[in-house]
Amino acid sequence: MSITNTANAFLRAGRIVATESRHRDARRRIVEKLSLALQTRNVAILVGAGASYHLNSPKIRDMSADDLIKMATKNHVTLSDQDREVLLRFVDGAEGRFDLETLLADLSTAVRFSKSRYAKQDFTDSRQTELKSLLAKVNKTLSMACDLANDASKENEDLRAHRTFFSRVVASRRGDLPRLRVYTTNYDLVIEKSLDNLGLDYIDGFIGTVNRTLRMDVYSREYYTTIPPTNDRRPRRLADFLYFYKIHGSLNWRSRTDHSRTMVDRVLQIPNYSTTPYDDLSLIYPTPQKEADTLGYPYSDLLRAFGGTLSEPDTALLTFGYGFSDEHINRIIAQSLASNSTLAIIIVDPYLLQTDGDEDTLVDTPIARFAGIDDARVAAITGEDCTFVRFADTFLPAVSPEDEAAEKASAENAAD
Repeated sequence: MSITNTANAFLRAGRIVATESRHRDARRRIVEKLSLALQTRNVAILVGAGASYHLNSPKIRDMSADDLIKMATKNHVTLSDQDREVLLRFVDGAEGRFDLETLLADLSTAVRFSKSRYAKQDFTDSRQTELKSLLAKVNKTLSMACDLANDASKENEDLRAHRTFFSRVVASRRGDLPRLRVYTTNYDLVIEKSLDNLGLDYIDGFIGTVNRTLRMDVYSREYYTTIPPTNDRRPRRLADFLYFYKIHGSLNWRSRTDHSRTMVDRVLQIPNYSTTPYDDLSLIYPTPQKEADTLGYPYSDLLRAFGGTLSEPDTALLTFGYGFSDEHINRIIAQSLASNSTLAIIIVDPYLLQTDGDEDTLVDTPIARFAGIDDARVAAITGEDCTFVRFADTFLPAVSPEDEAAEKASAENAAD
C-alpha cells in the first residue's frame, strides 16, 4: 500500500466520483465543478502552509535535534551549548524524533511551571533562564524560517504559482458578485508579494499612511474607480479586488498597548531578526496553547470574520495547503456546515488517496477524514496536479500572456 499523489480524482461525500485512471472525462468534470464553485455568490479561500512547500516552507513534523539546530543556524539564530543541552533533554537525545509543535508546547509548559511557587526548589533562576532562552530561540527560528518572500520580486519565478493562481481565480469571478475573501494561516508575505506583483488591490484590515493599524471595520469598505469607459465619470466598482485576512498573524505585524488596549501595527519592512525580540512579533505559534491565543485580539476578530463569511447564504469554501490540524478552525467549518445548508466545501490536496492493489481509498489523515465526511456538500480534488505549483495551470483558464505562454509550454511538454 502506498500513499502517493495518484491520478487526478474528484470526490464527493468521501466517495470517488471520477478519476482520470478510469474516467476519460474526469478532468472536464473537475474543471466544471471548480468553475461552478467560483461563480457561487460568496467565495472564501483558505490557504495553509502546504501552498508554500515549493518555497521551502518549514516542515515542523518528525524532526530531530540536528534538524532544528541546522534550521536555527541557517536562519542566523545561535544556540549556545547550554541551549543545546536543554534541547537534547526535551527531545530524548540526538536521535529522538519530535514535532516542533510538541517541543514548543513542552517548553512553554516548563517555563510556566518553573515560575510557580511549587517549583522554586527544582527550578533555580539559572534554569528558568535556560528554558526561556531556548523557547525564545526556537520561536525566533520558526519565524525566520517562514520569511519566504524576503528576496522575492516580480521577476522571481518562485512566486509564479501564487501569481497564476490569484490572477486566474479573480478573473474567473463575474464582476457583479461579492468580493473574493482569502484567509491564510501562514505568517509569510508570499500572498502579499504576489498580489503586489500582479497589481491586484486588496484590503488587509490596515489603515493609515505613516502608521498602519489594524481595524476590523476596514473590511466593510469597497473600492471604486472613476476612470471612465465613457465621459460621464460615474464611479464604477473596481474589477480586480479582494479581501485578505491573516488569521494567525504575520511576520510584519507588531503588537503594542495604547491606553490599555492592544493594537496591531503593520511595519513596512521586516527588521533584522537578530535585533527583534520574538515576543514583539504578532503571531500565534503552533502549540496547543494557540487555542487560548485565538481568544485574544486580533485573532478572535479575524476568526469571527471567517465564521461570518461561512455563515452567509450561498457560499463556497475552497481550501489549499490547509491540513485540517487546527481545531479552532475546524470547529468553525464544522459548525458552519451544520448551520448553513447552502455552504459547499472543496478541499484540494494531492495526497488524499492511497493505492492498495488496483483500488484507491482515503488515507488516515486529518484532512482526508474531513474530506471523507458523508455529506454531498463536501467535495475534494486530489492527485498529481493538485500541488499548488500545478493546480492553476491544470484546472483554471489562462488570463494573461504569461499564463498563456506557460499553458502552451505545458501542452507541448505533455504532447512530447
